Amino acid sequence: MDRIDWNREALKQTKIQNTEVIQDNVKRLISLYPDKKEILNEYLQNQIDECEELENDYICTTLLLRQKNNCA
Repeated sequence: MDRIDWNREALKQTKIQNTEVIQDNVKRLISLYPDKKEILNEYLQNQIDECEELENDYICTTLLLRQKNNCA
């Protein structure tokens, strides 16, 4: 088993990139479905809040499981 601890700066940069993509998509969807503006903006805010929480309140770790190779 291997472990990767995410660098906070890398996590922050990923958050910024992802938020920009989500914001662009929300703007596009609002232009197509103006009646859904409130729910789309709520979704965007939820994503921003979740990313802030991940960045500030948690340590992000990825565990990698490796298959044992039993070559004789």
